[in-house]
Amino acid sequence: MPQALATAHDAETRGRLAGPGVKAFFRITEHWGVNDQQRLALLGQSVARSTLNEWKEKPPRTLSVDQIERLRYLVGIYEGLERLFRRGPDLSRRWLTTPRRDHPFHNKTP
Repeated sequence: MPQALATAHDAETRGRLAGPGVKAFFRITEHWGVNDQQRLALLGQSVARSTLNEWKEKPPRTLSVDQIERLRYLVGIYEGLERLFRRGPDLSRRWLTTPRRDHPFHNKTP
């Protein structure tokens, strides 16, 4: 089993990463100008609006495997965009908020 999957399935690791992961999630989504509806879409069906609001006040003690993996993907996308657009800090945000003609976006924003 790949190391990343092994750690995502370990309850102790998920507990250790929950607080920092959720804090990073809110920092990244604030930087991108993401609203709560979009945050919920990024987190998937496993998080209700009330849970999201609770996380703003106090990060959870643990997360599910799906939630950890979604946060990991989000951080990876953030890091990739920051590297790609390192000369212009606002370019990554602009890339996300501008409709893209290419596949898979079909004139929608990423």
